[in-house]
Amino acid sequence: MVKKRNIRVYFYLSSSEYDRFRRKLAKAKITPSTTKSSYIRKCVLDKEIIVTPGLGDISNVLFKLIGELNSIDTKIKKGEVKEVGPNLKDIKKTIGDLYKELIKISRKIL
Repeated sequence: MVKKRNIRVYFYLSSSEYDRFRRKLAKAKITPSTTKSSYIRKCVLDKEIIVTPGLGDISNVLFKLIGELNSIDTKIKKGEVKEVGPNLKDIKKTIGDLYKELIKISRKIL
């Protein structure tokens, strides 16, 4: 029995996204017998989506860490900081916090 597909879905791509899309089609060896629509349906409908609880918390800690590292780097380049000893304590604490968050999340998942 042939499935009736009567709902049309539209989406827009930038030119760089469209180029990536075309490369993926070529890599997947999309031929006239396998249409772009079938490729998109396969990508959208057959992919498992995994939601990781707490990922936002990790992102926040990572952004904080990156901000601290960028701040230290900027101060070193300006010559404002000759030693990074005291700043390393903050970075170590932030990394420790990130590690604790990762442990919490892995326990929830497992």
